[in-house]
Amino acid sequence: MPKVNKAARGKTRWVGVVFDDKAMSSGQFIESLSKNLETVSIAWTSDDDKTLILRVKLQEYPMLRRNIMGTTGVRSLTSSGKIRLVKSRLDSMLY
Repeated sequence: MPKVNKAARGKTRWVGVVFDDKAMSSGQFIESLSKNLETVSIAWTSDDDKTLILRVKLQEYPMLRRNIMGTTGVRSLTSSGKIRLVKSRLDSMLY
């Protein structure tokens, strides 16, 4: 079976998210997001569970941003089409 072309795979967006306080756990946060979005998933978690990198389809990215802005105690720091860029930006911002 041949591989699917890169253009046909669909675009993803990686979003770096930080929890300001522990009002909500990461599991509850993802559960609340998945009610409105189909493809949101956790791609990476820090050791203290305060920083996450989320993976979402490019079509759902604007809705994800609105949902993050509407959630208290959670903020989006950075986003990109490449996960390595999000990781390096989070490292430079937080550590």
